[in-house]
Amino acid sequence: MCAEYDEIQQFSNKKPDGGGLGQRDLMTCRRVLFELYNRWPQSVPFREAKDLNFAEYREVIKEPIALDTIKERLSPDNPERYATVEHFVRDVRKMFHNCKKFNASTSDFFQQAKDLEEVLDDCLQVWAPELAYDETVSEASSQRKKRCVLQCAVTALASMAYNS
Repeated sequence: MCAEYDEIQQFSNKKPDGGGLGQRDLMTCRRVLFELYNRWPQSVPFREAKDLNFAEYREVIKEPIALDTIKERLSPDNPERYATVEHFVRDVRKMFHNCKKFNASTSDFFQQAKDLEEVLDDCLQVWAPELAYDETVSEASSQRKKRCVLQCAVTALASMAYNS
């Protein structure tokens, strides 16, 4: 778990035959998860999915996720295991998004989500810099990007029709 960057980079990243992460990517995800778990008290509300199983939360959040679920999906034996580091990061960001969507921006939970997401991005700067501060891996940003692309295409078509 506490392997340094150079140590992890020495591992092969060949994906296993049954799918899932290569050894290097798996160790990278585990290291990032380790860093998130070790933030006290910020990580406490995010540790167990069972804490999210109450009616009010489930009415607002359709896909609850917590660190324990993310950890389980890093297991090579899990049928829902991650295939890419991006998928892992997307789930971690979803966890923060869910928290900020459900809780008031003035709440401790909201602030802890912001603080822990900053820890995530700091870790990603070291372990997977291409994903640090990258909103494109979050579902909401992906949807905004699709709408923007669609809007740009419609504008371009309208411009073409106007100029013909």
